[in-house]
Amino acid sequence: AALVKALQQTHKDHHIDLPSLQQVFTHVRFVAYGNPSYLAPHKDFPVLDRLSGRTSTHTFILYLTTCAQGGDTVLLDHLAKANHKLNETNELSMRYAVQPVR
Repeated sequence: AALVKALQQTHKDHHIDLPSLQQVFTHVRFVAYGNPSYLAPHKDFPVLDRLSGRTSTHTFILYLTTCAQGGDTVLLDHLAKANHKLNETNELSMRYAVQPVR
């Protein structure tokens, strides 16, 4: 519920009409990385939830541990030019730099 409220407030702050976020996907993908490791540059694409027929609109990253160095989420240069811009389908694309608490 807190995540839904935060997303609604973010969209409200930027005067964006937001479809209902009252539903959450039935399955959440958890990814755990060993040490040392990294995730190659990529773009998160929408995913279809087969049970509800809904398509994902956001990626949520939660760091469960901290580290002495590294651990940053680095956005690709060509994606970081604007925090808020329309993507190819005229949907809002929000990108934020993320760093774990050390």
